[in-house]
Amino acid sequence: MTKEYWTFINKIYGGIANYAFNTEAEVSDFMDKYADRSEIEMNEIIKITFSKDGDSYCYLIGENLQEGTAGFGKTKEEASRNLQEKCWEEAKTRRKKNRIEYLKGKKKELKLELVKIEEELKPKQD
Repeated sequence: MTKEYWTFINKIYGGIANYAFNTEAEVSDFMDKYADRSEIEMNEIIKITFSKDGDSYCYLIGENLQEGTAGFGKTKEEASRNLQEKCWEEAKTRRKKNRIEYLKGKKKELKLELVKIEEELKPKQD
């Protein structure tokens, strides 16, 4: 695998680390596991495709534009940066949604705990 390609993959996965993986350790494990793979094999694993339409470049992660994440630009570098930015935004959005769900769960737990404590503090009637 070329250094340039590996740098590109590192940047892309740095952008979606929280999207594709739960922890940085999982990203590191992924990188270690696939470090010796060829560019073609990595494209199959990650499903990054590259295309050019006229004077516009596109990097796509996923099966298609409707279901995947794409970056566009007038140069390959611009398309790569655009994809990285979109991946970071998706990661932030996912992180926020996960945090909301976590807090909703905590809110329910706290309400139940509050009810339990209030019941324990009520004077007992004989």
